Amino acid sequence: MALSSEQFVSLITAHQRDLYRYIHAMSPTSVDADDLYQEAVMALYADRDRFEAGSNFLAWACTVARFKIMAHRTSARRDRLQFSGELVERLSARWITLNSGELAHRRAALDHCLDRLPARQRELIDQRYGSDLAISELARRTGRSVHTLYKTLNRVRQSLAECINRELARARS
Repeated sequence: MALSSEQFVSLITAHQRDLYRYIHAMSPTSVDADDLYQEAVMALYADRDRFEAGSNFLAWACTVARFKIMAHRTSARRDRLQFSGELVERLSARWITLNSGELAHRRAALDHCLDRLPARQRELIDQRYGSDLAISELARRTGRSVHTLYKTLNRVRQSLAECINRELARARS
């Protein structure tokens, strides 16, 4: 039985961030990732009758996306920056493996750690990674030098990494 439009929208909405991350990890540029994401969603919608209810939607979506990525690679062979087919396959398999377990735990730990950041640091992280602002523009907006902003972001990222590692260790014990 085919997914209804409403069911499809619900599933794609629930998994859009993970699907985009998967595509982005397999793409040489953000522009390619954006284009491939749109192509994948259109293909998923067109083939929604092939999805088996009760199965893993994200795994199915990633498989469809992988075929779009491979087709894109074939048509862009003239570009110098290309991942080998073998590397794309290995990265794809690794991404799906991580997503099914460890990545979900890491994402939950990141969310927890982001919530614990002081407001100014959280705002800086949101500005840097929640938009397409160039670092120079963010520096201008925050009244900091580019160098200072890089150092500040590095300290916050390091703090987040340590927090994530503590949360994961705590969850394992």
